[in-house]
Amino acid sequence: MAEQPPFHRLIAQWPDAAIDLVLQWQTPDQIQAYLAALGVDTSPVLRSPLAVLRDRQATPLDGALLACAALRAQGHPPQLAVAFGDDDGLVAAALFQQGPGWSLLQHDGRPTGAFALYPSPDAALQALASGLAGEVRQAIVPLQPLDAQDWMGDDGQLGGLLAAIESALAI
Repeated sequence: MAEQPPFHRLIAQWPDAAIDLVLQWQTPDQIQAYLAALGVDTSPVLRSPLAVLRDRQATPLDGALLACAALRAQGHPPQLAVAFGDDDGLVAAALFQQGPGWSLLQHDGRPTGAFALYPSPDAALQALASGLAGEVRQAIVPLQPLDAQDWMGDDGQLGGLLAAIESALAI
């Protein structure tokens, strides 16, 4: 039996319909269009990418995690970009390399537009945090070290991811 690609091992417990949906997105634009169509949720509950597909609503962090999972399916090694402003709360996006620059995919309740290309991950992170007020903390959280904790599929396994975000932001 041939070894499964890493993404397929991570979503082995997903229903076929969810796998088919994510695999039909061939470009970051298609992922962003899906994120834009999601309902905006303001609850403090953190959802896995699978739960976002099921519920069709997301917080900005939930949407960023779904974008990271979908980018991984496309072969991009995304990272989670997060920023926290004391006055505004948390914003998050999937950070990935696109050609010569870096781009962000995010679910923020606004219509989609053209992707901005940033010269570095830090420049993209600065752009993500630019609308926040108060003391702003920002970080890039690598997700591959958290793969063993099933962040893509099981809502009950997101404690390690949340701890990694809080640690990176020092909150």
